[in-house]
Amino acid sequence: SPSPPRATTAPATTSEWNLATSPQGQAQLLAFGDVSGEVVYASGKRTPFSLAPPEPVAVTGAWEVAFAPVQGQEAPEKISFPELTSWSEHANPAIKYYSGTATYRKSIEVPAALLGRGQRLILDLGAVNNLASVNINGVELGVGWYAPFRFDATAALKPGANTLDIPVVNTWANRLM
Repeated sequence: SPSPPRATTAPATTSEWNLATSPQGQAQLLAFGDVSGEVVYASGKRTPFSLAPPEPVAVTGAWEVAFAPVQGQEAPEKISFPELTSWSEHANPAIKYYSGTATYRKSIEVPAALLGRGQRLILDLGAVNNLASVNINGVELGVGWYAPFRFDATAALKPGANTLDIPVVNTWANRLM
């Protein structure tokens, strides 16, 4: 059964980290939880470091969910979910047993302070079954089909209102349950 995205604008707290390269070609350590260690330079010099990412900002409230038409299925074209939930948990059987693509849509407000120089905003969808793509303000961020479902949203976000579209695709097995 499909799981909806769990949307946050900062990484979930774990001990994960990634080494990345900035658009300017500089090395960056992206921490998805508290990370400490040391940098060892070619000269042998060692410099300790400790990183703590900002607290996640939950994307809460109602979501509009649009179901792609599928022959033989009677899911509504659009419905509003009061909060982010899996369609497989919905009371309406036409939604609960829907198999196909449903697009979760929401307008989110992003404070200008979150978009400062050197800031990175990561959209963490949590668990998704089975595939999700992310589009913010018309900018495609990518497709995820395995955990972690994280997308760098920094370049797509702007201060103020932003439109978040997340098509989620499950398998035909949901129809059989």
